[in-house]
Amino acid sequence: MFNFCPHIEKEFGELGKKCIVDWHLFGQPFLVDIDMLIATWIAMGIIVIGAILLRRGLNLAGDLEEVPSKRQVILEGLITFFQDQVGSGFQTKEFALNFFPLIATIGVYILIANWIGLIPGLEPPTMDINIALSMGVLVFLIAQTMGLRKKGLHRLKEFLGPFPKSPFAIFFLFLEVIGEFSKLLSHSFRLFGNLNGKVILIAIFSVLTPWFIPIIFLAFNGVFLAAIQAMVFMLLAIVYISLAAEGGH
Repeated sequence: MFNFCPHIEKEFGELGKKCIVDWHLFGQPFLVDIDMLIATWIAMGIIVIGAILLRRGLNLAGDLEEVPSKRQVILEGLITFFQDQVGSGFQTKEFALNFFPLIATIGVYILIANWIGLIPGLEPPTMDINIALSMGVLVFLIAQTMGLRKKGLHRLKEFLGPFPKSPFAIFFLFLEVIGEFSKLLSHSFRLFGNLNGKVILIAIFSVLTPWFIPIIFLAFNGVFLAAIQAMVFMLLAIVYISLAAEGGH
């Protein structure tokens, strides 16, 4: 990792291979993982620069007389594919189209963040529980907000079960609240656990197998399985938002 911590001993400290900044906010210790912060900014930079480069030369005005380039045809095909994936998770096409930019952005960010681990000296930001949990919290808040916007007070009544006026309504409320938070935790920890599990498996293979086996496993896991994890997170986000905003008891 970027090992510049020992040179600034008063402000930085080491925790294994990580560089941790020890700040204080309102008198409370506030730790920042510099390595993860750098990897996160690299992922965001790749997305922004990539979007700018891909946008160049595209026929955004919809001029039918202009022959589209191969790059535009490929991009439109990929976008159509992801729109179909997003649309299949929602009941209405309009709702799916409105949420496509958000869901696609989350998916692309997680994909690039997972692939950051292929760069020597960097770890995927999604290996940090704070990053994974923040993505889960984002989806959770969007789902609950859209549920309230689409259903109003009926969304709150759903937490009381099929018989909101019965004495068992409190019991159903407890179960529903636990269920919603369990979605948040499972959504976040699934991403966090799978990325960390990859590192553990590679470490085990490095000790028990010849040197080329971990390299093959890293290439397969780092490229293919990292893409699957991004797709799974995106599809689960679609399911959670759709259940909250369009589902019902």
